[in-house]
Amino acid sequence: GCDVIEDHRVVEVMGVYWLHSVVAVPLLEHSPAAPLLHGYYPEGVGLSPTCPVVVEGHTPHTDTPLSPFTHPDEPTLATTLPPDHMTSDEHTHFPQYTGAPTMYLGMRNLVLSLWATDCRRVLTAAVCVRHLVVRGLVRIHCARDIINILHYLTKTGFINYGLLQTPANHIPALCQVGRVVVIG
Repeated sequence: GCDVIEDHRVVEVMGVYWLHSVVAVPLLEHSPAAPLLHGYYPEGVGLSPTCPVVVEGHTPHTDTPLSPFTHPDEPTLATTLPPDHMTSDEHTHFPQYTGAPTMYLGMRNLVLSLWATDCRRVLTAAVCVRHLVVRGLVRIHCARDIINILHYLTKTGFINYGLLQTPANHIPALCQVGRVVVIG
């Protein structure tokens, strides 16, 4: 409960440089992105090679209306991203992952695949965190960063577009503050 003092390791995870101290790359398990990423090396797209879909060698999920990922053998389409590397815009927005992007790619691919499987509803941070399966304290760090990734992908039009109604709290607080002054 609230009477229990938070463990000091949890506070350390929130530190700016903690990510650089991680020795083994954290990979997502049981990710909904796995069926959509058939043909890619799991470690290269942020997935654990022990993920059941990867181990069993399933073919791509065919009833998904949108394919959120570009494929090397197909032409690039709008609102798709390469699952195995960050774009230059992503490098700008998430510089902490530039040196080792695997964890970012796993989270970004998770968010894109969740949107692709149900694009009629607003994708929220709560839904993304519920599907975020990674071992250890790194999950705390990932749960915080997936919110930023969700906002970035929404702002750039990769997810949560074409909806008639979005919840009021969907726009980050920083975007809601301020006034517009018209001069002239």
